[in-house]
Amino acid sequence: MMGLKTSIYWLSWFVKNLLYLLLVVFIYTLLLCIKIGDKGRIINYTHPTLLFVFLLLYIIATIAFAFMVNTFFSKGRWSFLIFLFVLLTVFGSFNFAVKLKMDQKIMFLLTLVGL
Repeated sequence: MMGLKTSIYWLSWFVKNLLYLLLVVFIYTLLLCIKIGDKGRIINYTHPTLLFVFLLLYIIATIAFAFMVNTFFSKGRWSFLIFLFVLLTVFGSFNFAVKLKMDQKIMFLLTLVGL
């Protein structure tokens, strides 16, 4: 960018995405922690602050991961596709790992660590 330091440029994108996702996390936390009818909240045994902090740390890690993937590609489309593929592969694979036996889970997790 013309006359703008690279670090300021990256920081501006980080803050922009963080503010957008912070609003989403706030609404998500609010919806999960509001008492609904006689049954109570959707998540009864988790304090809303703890849930908010956990989700906040998750979005910070996701933004940082997206930035890391973005540095390997010059085109935004490729970096997005690779980011989406890796994110869905890693997080989708944990749903698969629930159905495995313990020794299979250990081997599965060791292969993920090797990535």
